[in-house]
Amino acid sequence: MQKLIQNLILRCLLRRAGWRFFIVVAGVGRLAAADSKVDFERDIQPILANRCYECHGEKKQKSEFRLDNKTDAMRGGESGKPAILPGNSAASPLIQRITNPDMDEVMPKKGERLTTEQIALFKAWIDQGAVWPESDAKASARNNHWSFKPPIKPPVPVVKNPSSVRNPIDNFILARLEKERLSPSPEADRITLLRRLSLDLIGLPPTVAEVDAFMADNSPDAYEKQIERLLKSPHYGERWGRHWLDAARYADSDGFEKDKPRFIWNYRDWVVNALNRDLPYDQFIIEQLAGDQLPNPAQDQLVATGFLRNAMLNEEAGWIPSSSAWTRCSIGWIASAKASSASPFSARSVTITSSTRSRRKSITGYSLF
Repeated sequence: MQKLIQNLILRCLLRRAGWRFFIVVAGVGRLAAADSKVDFERDIQPILANRCYECHGEKKQKSEFRLDNKTDAMRGGESGKPAILPGNSAASPLIQRITNPDMDEVMPKKGERLTTEQIALFKAWIDQGAVWPESDAKASARNNHWSFKPPIKPPVPVVKNPSSVRNPIDNFILARLEKERLSPSPEADRITLLRRLSLDLIGLPPTVAEVDAFMADNSPDAYEKQIERLLKSPHYGERWGRHWLDAARYADSDGFEKDKPRFIWNYRDWVVNALNRDLPYDQFIIEQLAGDQLPNPAQDQLVATGFLRNAMLNEEAGWIPSSSAWTRCSIGWIASAKASSASPFSARSVTITSSTRSRRKSITGYSLF
């Protein structure tokens, strides 16, 4: 109906006044289109791709702001405030930037300003709720990543020789062996089993006394009791904590050409003890990233944030100890750490700053040891 009325008006104007009104009516049609339902993929995404992705896309993110995916665009940039407020275009920083009269502030920086029609489309899209479907390939790939899928218990395969099965894991191993037309190896003797178990869990061979005790234990759960004994050993945390310490880039020295000693063994001991007391993984991560931000943090939780200081430290000529030392942390940010005391175990205040910006911007503070 709206298109029909527009066509009737156009015909009347052309008949009465000729073609001089054509441009005016065409402009009315464009503005009317902006008031109609705006489709993101048809109306908005092409503008973003042509005018915005160069500075706010996958390869470059000025002011830590991205417009090539919904999550980052809605979150905003380095200001920490949302750039798009669905239902309120007037208060949305995105609209304020593309309509700013100041040539130093208006976006996009390069090329001509967005046209009146393009701005009208952005305003209408935001006022209509800023519908941004997650239909792009990248979003699909993110959603299909294994880490976002809940674990599903697979069906236990049926095997030809069930007499060799003692637990469901054996079914999977035997099924694969049968598929490859292979026979299982003969069962190891008890001493070999205990040696393998001890080396796996604590990295040390069993003692003579431990072997004798295992050989003398004829109970049906003798092997399970050895597992529990080794899991309670302090050597268990030492054996398996080293894998996390490697991933966290732990070292007892600073690296680079001077490679001075680093007094961070308290963090190493925290990792070992966390495994020995079976600290849940989510808490294990939280305490390392923000232990000092927890309510009434304990000394142990403060020590955990030493994770953020596991990075190489350069002390070349011209380095001033009292100044900020920039080090890249394993979480992908830049940490500016200022020592507040001469003691190697004194609290350090850290300012987390994006690696793409040289200007220091405080996000959160950590106490490091």
